[in-house]
Amino acid sequence: MKKLAKFILAAIFGTVMLCFAACGGYDVTLPIGDGSKENDSVTAAFKIDETLTDGYELKVTFTAESEADLSRDFIFALAFSDPLFSSQYEENVLCSVKGSALAEGEQKFAVKFDSLSDYFGETGEAKKFYFVLHADGTDRSGNITEWNSSEYSYTFDGKKLKLTK
Repeated sequence: MKKLAKFILAAIFGTVMLCFAACGGYDVTLPIGDGSKENDSVTAAFKIDETLTDGYELKVTFTAESEADLSRDFIFALAFSDPLFSSQYEENVLCSVKGSALAEGEQKFAVKFDSLSDYFGETGEAKKFYFVLHADGTDRSGNITEWNSSEYSYTFDGKKLKLTK
């Protein structure tokens, strides 16, 4: 009986550990807003896996709080330099949403990376990239509350992109 109880406990423990190991990826929320009043943020939220392959689909949900300035568009982009502190900055726009659409409720987009090599060069050495949210037309050196980013390190062998945060 004791052996059976130990076996059952070991099986349960192993199952729980396997669940934790299988639940990879990162849940990310990028809010922006000028902070001059409460409830003024626009947010892009997504979950990204730790390993990506060609055809990967990133699902992004945009939301806006009740006092958000929705008189402009919002850009979700990929960049390879820090959006706030780099002197040289370029971005690849992945999707954008009109403020007027956000006024009607959350907006969902699917960004499909058909070919990761269109975005990432092969590297065995870890390099950085950023997912960036900002209001269209805002200056990076101006009000930094209008820009937000999530930084990742990656390696890419031409087939698999491996991420760490």
